Amino acid sequence: MELLGDILRTNKTLTSLNVSENSLDRGLKFIFEALKVNNTLRSLKCHKNKITEESIKVLAEALRVNTTLTKLGLNESNLGDSGAKALGSSLCNNKTLSHLRIATNGITGTGALELFKCLEVNTTLIFFGLDYNKIGDTGAVSLAQMLIAKQLPIEAIFLSENSITHVGAIEFSKALQNNSTVKVLDFHGNKMGDRGVKALCGALKNNPSLTSLVLNANDVKESGAKEIGELLKVNKVIQRLYLAENSIGKAGAKCIGDAIKVNNSLLTLDLTCNHFKEAG
Repeated sequence: MELLGDILRTNKTLTSLNVSENSLDRGLKFIFEALKVNNTLRSLKCHKNKITEESIKVLAEALRVNTTLTKLGLNESNLGDSGAKALGSSLCNNKTLSHLRIATNGITGTGALELFKCLEVNTTLIFFGLDYNKIGDTGAVSLAQMLIAKQLPIEAIFLSENSITHVGAIEFSKALQNNSTVKVLDFHGNKMGDRGVKALCGALKNNPSLTSLVLNANDVKESGAKEIGELLKVNKVIQRLYLAENSIGKAGAKCIGDAIKVNNSLLTLDLTCNHFKEAG
């Protein structure tokens, strides 16, 4: 990796680099060091490499001065809360990164609070991939409040499997009422239930931007399905709706079916594994 780092310092053509799943740890430090002077690389993927604290520190330093990298992938990299804090601090100064993928990194609500602080000043991030972490309602509420406080450019938010309940959903609903940038929301595998879905649906009736909503495996039942049906009757922008692995039942399926008769925007609907029979 030291050799690759040396190459990146002088290379003038490489725009994309993927070193994922190479059991790298300290070796990544040389690549991150090179980012301080490299001015061609646009995309860097380092998934599944268990980055050391030393390497995270170097990466944070590089992101403060790098002016070309737009996409960074660090899924399953052992970042933890300390890594999230380091990234958040560096992104307060970074002016180019637009896509950040940090799924499955053991980040809790504490780390999320530190990470999202960058949004107070950052103006370039449009894609946040935080799936399969542990940010809970603490992290979800923090992000939602950032969206409420200012019109951020964020277009896609992925928060699958983060133990977010109706509390986080209600705060997000407040953010969505006046938001006009978020196009994709993925809440797959959380714990929002009918109460959380009701809040989201209420906000989305007048939301002008969201085109894709993922609510798979969120304990949505008949009551939540009815709220979704009412949403689909009036919403004119949602194109993709994912409700797999819930329990909407026959009555819930009928409500959604009736809504589709008058809806003119929905292109994709996933109702896999929802415990309703043919009559529904």
